[in-house]
Amino acid sequence: MNLPLFLGVFGLIVSVTALVRSVKHPPPMESAPLLSTGAPVLLLGDSIGVGIDAPLRALLLPAGHELISSVESGRSIRAQNGHGLPAVPEGTRVALLSLGSNDTNNPDAEESDLRALAAKLEKLEIRPYWILPPSFAKGTAAQKRVINLFDRVGIPMLPVTKLPSVDSDPLGVHPTPTGYKEFAADIAATLIGAP
Repeated sequence: MNLPLFLGVFGLIVSVTALVRSVKHPPPMESAPLLSTGAPVLLLGDSIGVGIDAPLRALLLPAGHELISSVESGRSIRAQNGHGLPAVPEGTRVALLSLGSNDTNNPDAEESDLRALAAKLEKLEIRPYWILPPSFAKGTAAQKRVINLFDRVGIPMLPVTKLPSVDSDPLGVHPTPTGYKEFAADIAATLIGAP
């Protein structure tokens, strides 16, 4: 084996290993909350968004943050872009994108829609953050393609400390009701700080 080929293969192995580790162990929470006092939050997405909507709303409202949701089970990136954005109140600067679970078959085909969605948010001065679907901790090849898609488009993953288990779901995608509450608490801590 020649040295350049060996180094190329070694570099690829290191890159894939780092990607899998980042999915299994998302980056630590940022030190400062993402939201300013009283800022509304936009939640867009699929069934994971449906599951975290109520528990996240219950945590944000007492802290003075409105949660504006447009979530639907089965929603893909393309469907979300086609659905458009709900009316958002002045001061909304953060959007949570709960998308990707329904895009593992051909995520590259969704790139133009994800870029269009990101552009719509940018026009409103809203910064999107991706909520990594909990099932993506498994790190399948299809899931990695979706992770790469969000990375290419420049939408960062919302830093949470741990993903809830999806082992009890027959589909292997959805957390339990308790898992959704824990996930929402982790997301809220990233958004507004620890209670």
